[in-house]
Amino acid sequence: MENKKNISIIGFMASGKSTIGKELADRLSYGFVDTDELIEEKEGRSIKSMFETEGEGYFRDAESTAVEEVCAMEGLVVSTGGGAVLRSQNVQMLRKNSTVVWLRANRETILENLRRSEDVRPLMKKGEQEIKVDNMLFERAPKYKNAAHVIVDVDGKNVEDIVFEILFNLGKI
Repeated sequence: MENKKNISIIGFMASGKSTIGKELADRLSYGFVDTDELIEEKEGRSIKSMFETEGEGYFRDAESTAVEEVCAMEGLVVSTGGGAVLRSQNVQMLRKNSTVVWLRANRETILENLRRSEDVRPLMKKGEQEIKVDNMLFERAPKYKNAAHVIVDVDGKNVEDIVFEILFNLGKI
């Protein structure tokens, strides 16, 4: 059977990783895994609960375990948590075992998506979103860039256009 190298989607929260990842997986006939969902399934509770009771370090350990687990498989589109790139070991595993695609969204796109989202983001408190997004983007953007094999800008684009651009960049069209 043909080796189907994973495709890992990285990017800031609310940049569309899960939505795009699911559509990309469908188009390629790959499996789809969201590492945040995998963590919640294994823990039997929400990420918000992990942050509140054990703290961010505990969650980041669980995230590294999830990244390691999906990197042992193939034929997957993997949507990572926005902070997965904060640990160099995660970046090394993702780059070794998959083609890493950064969905790059600007501040306005992220803030608009956060406003529309029903999800509770543990690192994002209402009222502080703009400052928090600015600070986190400043910290994370260079890490996303260094981790990525492919960068796709998502601002002002629909799901189909973004998926097409990823497929084109991966030589799948």
